[in-house]
Amino acid sequence: MQKFTPVLLILLLLIVTGCSDNKTPNPNEDNLIDQLQQNNALLEKYGQQQDEISYPFSQAYLTKRHELYQQLKKQGVNNYSADQLDYLIIEERFAERFFMWPPYAAVISNWLTLRERNAELSVAETEQVELTQWILLAQKTLMQRYDEKLILDKIHLHRLQYEIKQSISQLKRAFINPTAVNVALIQSLEGFADYLSNYRARNSLALSQQPNGASWYQAKLNYYGNTVKSPAQWFNATTQTLSALGITALPKGTLPAKIFHDDRLLNNWFLELFPITSRSKGLDWRHSYVDLVSTLSQSEQSKVTPQLHFVAAVLAQVDIGIHYQVWTQQHARNVLQTQLGLDSISADKIIEYTVLYPGVLLSPFALNSLVTF
Repeated sequence: MQKFTPVLLILLLLIVTGCSDNKTPNPNEDNLIDQLQQNNALLEKYGQQQDEISYPFSQAYLTKRHELYQQLKKQGVNNYSADQLDYLIIEERFAERFFMWPPYAAVISNWLTLRERNAELSVAETEQVELTQWILLAQKTLMQRYDEKLILDKIHLHRLQYEIKQSISQLKRAFINPTAVNVALIQSLEGFADYLSNYRARNSLALSQQPNGASWYQAKLNYYGNTVKSPAQWFNATTQTLSALGITALPKGTLPAKIFHDDRLLNNWFLELFPITSRSKGLDWRHSYVDLVSTLSQSEQSKVTPQLHFVAAVLAQVDIGIHYQVWTQQHARNVLQTQLGLDSISADKIIEYTVLYPGVLLSPFALNSLVTF
């Protein structure tokens, strides 16, 4: 029998460990992820009590987020996608932080939920003052960036106006006997609403038309496409796939009506179309902490019909058409109605989603086995 010295045994152990696909669990990971979700609590519902609130895209929020990303990067992630973490770190350099109130984030509703959970709504005047200050800063930042050509498109504008209107109604219901602090909070929202009523949105819906927007959109395509290809290459791939499928249009009613039941599409709505076996945990609050790329990569390809391949190609083409080829809303609507058999209301819901979440609708197509370059 061959004998191994202690040194050889250690080397063999290191080799076996290095070749293993299973990473050693990191006891700090769950804590860091929890801190990340706490930091995003006003952007995406957080299910636990929270002593300290972080206001979206404030300096404190950005600093905390950056620190958490770097800690996760340094130690490595075991239960989450390293590619998604890299994408989120890259995205820090772009202009999202200048739009402090993402129009698809129910900031005030989430704030009320946190306060009610802590049973402190009636006494949390300090936090109400902080929230008022954040609202005023969000408006001021939007005003300042306008001169730098960082301007909301009409869909972002209308969605933000709707969210602020809803927020005013929610606070008025919550504050039955309003104090001076309550009134100041509501008035800050009313002032923001007045400003937005005279806000002149930019004509284009395309992310690429924002300053540095083309690079920002490319970064999104690199992540959601799971490879580095230009928008033109992706668009050509969608055209080739549609031609190869030999399908020109789907009959009306092909897409499930339940998807379009709500006033707005859910943030991961298209996952309902594909044979998904499970949903992978993610790091991005915008997708309710679901990793779309990892989730779609686990779909059962044998169950993806030619019709689903067609839907994926059309959705990706609309995304690239809007954000790269600068399609108008009417052009995109015509494509969706003609090719997917949708009515104008359903088509507009997809367009709104595409504008609010650029690049995302590339992901079902990018994992399509028919895609060639």
